Amino acid sequence: MGEAEKSAVALHPHVDPVVVEMDLPGSLCNVWHALTTTDGAQAFLGCNVQIELCIGGPYEILFDASQPAGKRGSETCAILSFLPQRILSFTWNAPPQFTHARDRHTWVIIELEPVTANETSLRLTHLGWSEQISQHPDHREEWLAVRTYFANAWPRFFSALQRHLSDRN
Repeated sequence: MGEAEKSAVALHPHVDPVVVEMDLPGSLCNVWHALTTTDGAQAFLGCNVQIELCIGGPYEILFDASQPAGKRGSETCAILSFLPQRILSFTWNAPPQFTHARDRHTWVIIELEPVTANETSLRLTHLGWSEQISQHPDHREEWLAVRTYFANAWPRFFSALQRHLSDRN
């Protein structure tokens, strides 16, 4: 690899997205409701949620409402796009302990597909790591730590949804 190619790789590192796939024990309608409405998300997360299903609408989950503003959860996150009962995308931020990454956003795409009348396939893709590292190369290690955090957190998040849907069936 020549020097120009090495520089290009250094400026534009590739970091794989976080991907979570699982089948959920609920109808497409029930899964969509849980992921795209305030009351639906509050029911399985047990915390304060503000979701407004429109482009630019908030997608905020306050995991710890007792903390000061800016440290409660996914504050300032917003819906980027959606295709009803198929695709939802939104911005996402890092937990407060990641001081550099906290005020910068990555993005999440959730894709849903019915498997049966009472089972829905979910695929989450959390992207933006390469872009953030390219823009903030001095914080590469923090961005990689944030990615590792979410590689562990998203499965727990959707396991809570899975338990909630199982309890409803």
